Amino acid sequence: MTHSIDVAEDRKPAASRLGLALFIFNMLLLAGLVGLHLAGIGNLGEEHWFERFLLMLVFIAFATTGALITTRRPENMIGWIFSGVVFLFLVEYFAEDYALYSLVIRPGALPGGVLAAWLGPWLGTVVFGSMLTFTFLLFPNGRFLSPRWRAFGWIVGALIVVQALAIMLNPGPLPDYPDHENPLGIEAAGPLLDWIVAVAPTFGSFAILLSTLSLLLRYRRARGIERLQIQWIALGAALPVLALFLVSVFNPRLGENGLLADQVFNLLIFFSIMAFPVTTAIAILRYRLYDIEFILRRTLIYATLTGLLALVYFGSVVMLQQVFRAGWGGESPVAIVISTLVIAALFSPLRQRIQALIDRRFYRRRYDADQILQNFTARLRDEVELEPLSQ
Repeated sequence: MTHSIDVAEDRKPAASRLGLALFIFNMLLLAGLVGLHLAGIGNLGEEHWFERFLLMLVFIAFATTGALITTRRPENMIGWIFSGVVFLFLVEYFAEDYALYSLVIRPGALPGGVLAAWLGPWLGTVVFGSMLTFTFLLFPNGRFLSPRWRAFGWIVGALIVVQALAIMLNPGPLPDYPDHENPLGIEAAGPLLDWIVAVAPTFGSFAILLSTLSLLLRYRRARGIERLQIQWIALGAALPVLALFLVSVFNPRLGENGLLADQVFNLLIFFSIMAFPVTTAIAILRYRLYDIEFILRRTLIYATLTGLLALVYFGSVVMLQQVFRAGWGGESPVAIVISTLVIAALFSPLRQRIQALIDRRFYRRRYDADQILQNFTARLRDEVELEPLSQ
């Protein structure tokens, strides 16, 4: 027994060094990808440079989280998943840019363009299929919830491999390059491979839903620190969903602003995605775990407030524009000014009302304590003698 513990302890420094080496390698790959773009390989337009820059920040966030977990908690598989996902993402993007340059920008200038175009699609399948599913299945301790969930994990892994093989061997034109055929396509297996490629995304979505269910079941059984850890990753997963919802609501309204609106929405989406590895690192490394209650409370308050104010704003703009159109025969910027003033007037009282409602519903203990303190303060203000206050 003692010997096995010693062996495990000896392996930790080696695993930590491997995690650090993988981080350095990922950063070198990232630097190489940036160098290719600076050399004009990717042929990006101005609007795509900003998006690619934000994507690089996302890669750095995931790679840093993976390095922190693999060096401090090398036994936790989530750190290795994050580091591996970044590696595969970078290889995929390198292959895509290489194929673009070799097949479109300067055809034949570099060898292996078709092979690079073949590489990207199935690598993306492995990345997207593995990250969310296995992160939720293994969070927070790097182990499955039960033997049944371990069997489910093996099934998901097998399905990811089958899907990747189907894309690798599917005959016909390459996805982004219809003038070039799959160099490894198997004609005889074409119908079967087409069917697998078509139905695999449905199974992938189902796997993500079940892995989320695994996390919910773990939360129900958890106590203390583990419960706080799951709250952190739930926050990190919810923020991108909220960002996508806001973009889907507001983007059509602000489409006339063109590039500026797109960049603002890109900022919102990419920074919300970066929150996921950050909250994962906080949870696994147990850094300031108990701040989650304060953050969740603030998130609930301001997300609800933002949604209500947005509804009021757009509703009032539409209503007032109808009034101006009926009365004066056209739209007027006065409607926007009035709606903005209404929002400014509603902000503070609506925030206080929402805060009281959320505290009363979700944070009853805090709400009761605040009520007691407010009542005592009121009595203290009205009383001049100490004896009634002590009763």
